[in-house]
Amino acid sequence: MSTLENTESRRFNSDEIYVNVYKRVYPSSAPNQTENQKLSDLRSSTSQPMEVKLKVFLNMGEEHIEHLKLIWSTDDKKRRSFLKREYLSAGSISGTFYTRDKNVPLKEKLKHYNGIIALDFDDVQDVEACKQKIAQLPYVYYVGLSASKRGFYAIIPLDNADYTKHFLYFVALRKEMEKLGFTVDKACSDVTRLRFVSYDPAPYYNENCELYSLPEDFDFESVRTEHDEHTESLENPRLLRVKAYATEWEKKKIALDDYDDWRTIAMSLSNLGEAGYEILDKVSQFSKNYDEADNRKKFDEFLKSTRSIGLGSFFFKCQEYGVIPANVPHYEMIPFPVEVFPETVRKIIRETNKCLNFSVDHIASSLLFTASVAVGNSVIVEIKNEWVDKAILYIAIVGKPGTNKSAPLRYALRPLVDRDKKEMDKYERLKAKYDEEMRAPAKDRKKVLVEPEYVQIVLSDFTTEVLVRQHKINPRSLAVYVDELIGFIKCFNKYRSGNDEQIWTQLYNGGAVIVNRVSSQPLNIEDTCIGVIGTIQPNLLFEFAKGKTESGFVDRWLFAYPDDTEYPKLNHEQLPKEITKSWSEVIEKIFKLPHEPDGKHFRLTRDAMAVYSQWFNALADQKNSSSSAFAEMATKMERYCIRFAIVLEALKYGCSDKPLKSISVSSVKGGIDLCYYFMACAMKARKKFNSNPLDDLNERQRKIYNELPITFSTAEGLEIAMEYNIPERTFKDWLKSNFFKHISHGQYEKRYK
Repeated sequence: MSTLENTESRRFNSDEIYVNVYKRVYPSSAPNQTENQKLSDLRSSTSQPMEVKLKVFLNMGEEHIEHLKLIWSTDDKKRRSFLKREYLSAGSISGTFYTRDKNVPLKEKLKHYNGIIALDFDDVQDVEACKQKIAQLPYVYYVGLSASKRGFYAIIPLDNADYTKHFLYFVALRKEMEKLGFTVDKACSDVTRLRFVSYDPAPYYNENCELYSLPEDFDFESVRTEHDEHTESLENPRLLRVKAYATEWEKKKIALDDYDDWRTIAMSLSNLGEAGYEILDKVSQFSKNYDEADNRKKFDEFLKSTRSIGLGSFFFKCQEYGVIPANVPHYEMIPFPVEVFPETVRKIIRETNKCLNFSVDHIASSLLFTASVAVGNSVIVEIKNEWVDKAILYIAIVGKPGTNKSAPLRYALRPLVDRDKKEMDKYERLKAKYDEEMRAPAKDRKKVLVEPEYVQIVLSDFTTEVLVRQHKINPRSLAVYVDELIGFIKCFNKYRSGNDEQIWTQLYNGGAVIVNRVSSQPLNIEDTCIGVIGTIQPNLLFEFAKGKTESGFVDRWLFAYPDDTEYPKLNHEQLPKEITKSWSEVIEKIFKLPHEPDGKHFRLTRDAMAVYSQWFNALADQKNSSSSAFAEMATKMERYCIRFAIVLEALKYGCSDKPLKSISVSSVKGGIDLCYYFMACAMKARKKFNSNPLDDLNERQRKIYNELPITFSTAEGLEIAMEYNIPERTFKDWLKSNFFKHISHGQYEKRYK
């Protein structure tokens, strides 16, 4: 008997099992629709995926045989993946669905759960022998080749009709397969997982197979946490967070009497579709102006609106009204507040996200950085006497390998790179003329010649001396762009003895920097404005922060760290040329802001100063009642708020004909929104700072890692792996991960000692 009670008695009959078949593996709903709109459209659509019997799908490979042959003949894995997406149909083995959109809760998009699971066995050595081994199991209904013929898959019916327990059964099956020496693809735990059609001339069927039950000795407690987290993730995580805040609002019975605040919240909640109205009604009911019918009418209008106000605005208003649930992190992971930008910039974000698969967080942060470099020393804000600040940003773009995190950065920086190219052409012309004139005798020269200098903005590979010297040539600003930030950090003090970390801490403040060298004259610059941006993988944040938290160096960094960065899919959307052109025009306009040697000081308007002061003091109260780690991180946000406000004001100037005379209320409020976003990301990054990456290894991996010498050959590693029954292919794939460094042919080094 199973350790879990089943919701109903089941008997497997393959003729009663239906699956969805998708001709192309692309998102099945429009990205800008609300969840309610998506579901409504899909349920009434005539272009929904086909529903066919399971056995029909399993035999569809013959219809794709020519494309399958092409895939079989392709050795390149990425190419095979592209061909499968481009040409092969795919089926949902575990159920049928209204939509595959990941932002719609599973219970809403699931039409019917089949109570079956498909297990993938990839890159096995002897496919046919392994097929036979798996086919001997009494609970296996089908075994067949994968689309690439380099692996196979098995279909197993479960004695379970509850989709929320799908993950538990997967864990149990995965453990059983491991005992047999097989590694199962973890993605098979996903109820919505699709598999491509394939062809097997000799598949295995067992129409009389048993239903798989959880074994008597199944250790439910050992996977309880993992199961609970998985089950919770079946719901839209954003909706769960919003509900927590709404419940807190109800407890405090706060009156939402200000119409502008109500409107902001209503528009923000419309991102959740119909589910958003229930939340809105909860937070509206205590207002003296509460009118359920009017609320309903206006909310329906917001559902149809294309105005870009994200969920971040709801969380921000909750913060303003003191609504912070005790059972959730102090700062929630909120979406990037795109609404703080002018419409021109918001459009660039929307279009690059749609056409180029850029993460909103990554492209928005990259645009923000580029604009900050264009502003540079041309706008210095005086908060009060002796307290000034400028738009210096240190940004880390965080994302998994292969998630397109570098491309948004290169796109955003293009106007600066184009400027550098023009300056290089100018420098080369002048230098050639200078060299020609210098070849003439001094007595024949009509004037004193001054050697031309290359006025550069973007630097990637440099010494500290070169950096300071270049800044003296270009006092407006410099941008340091490093594709891999971990390399930037590891190069500290590489070319000299000293403390590069201290220098970069000084540069963050925008003050004077002096570089002394025995071999050369001292270099100094009074008014620095150097921003830094680069990419980093989440599992390398531990190395990034190692030994640098006490000095405050890490607290100066902004982390663009979205909840999840997906591997991009190929689409056929073309980015309109005017989008890229408009971004170049915005940056060129900002560069027209005059840079005065002594710096022109701007001030916040009176109302903007009032908003900033109120937020500053509220943040101080929060720091006083929070941990020292939070206080240290939040302290830097006091300065970043002003820096963000400068950039936002400059972007308004770049997108309009209005002069830049002061920092407005809206820019300060936008700066506060950005502070909440980056504080949330910082809290997420800190979890990586304080956790050893080795903690992510399972018990068997940890034992192998500990036994491996610091440096080892592939053969030495394989010998140890074999002792723990790890297949050769699995171990070699592991060597490609960030736990190891490839130092030469066949030689590796452990990253973590």
